[in-house]
Amino acid sequence: MIAITTDDLELAGNLRNALERDGHKIELLTPAERLTGLRDAQLLILTGDPGDERARRLAREARAKLRLPVFGFASPEMGHPQAVARELRLDECFRSPPDADEVVLLARRVIQRHQLREVTGIVGESEAMREVLERVVQIAPVDSTVLVTGESGTGKELVA
Repeated sequence: MIAITTDDLELAGNLRNALERDGHKIELLTPAERLTGLRDAQLLILTGDPGDERARRLAREARAKLRLPVFGFASPEMGHPQAVARELRLDECFRSPPDADEVVLLARRVIQRHQLREVTGIVGESEAMREVLERVVQIAPVDSTVLVTGESGTGKELVA
């Protein structure tokens, strides 16, 4: 399930429609039900200003308590989306208004990585681990032999 805040109703509605077409279950969260509505979520999407104190607190709690990835949107005045993502510790940040197809594609990838972490027990959050998990998601459906290499204790068995 993907949780979407309703700070920007138009954006929340557009994203809900696009994500539902991709087969995702969506929960729209009003300010009153923020953290309680995230219990079954695999991803949190903030539709308002990600720099708002309430949004920052929700993102921080979602990551810390529920280990959820968080997406947000940056207006042109906020600067480059990647800089905003680093500053606010978002997993992904899109230029507002976003391309719904891009959000759907990245949401699918993040959810696949999240599911893979749960299945394998791999919990790393670094860019290198994201890259490894992305490759595992790409290679897993292929019927082929794969050689997994690395130093002792790096988790090769988990990946295999």
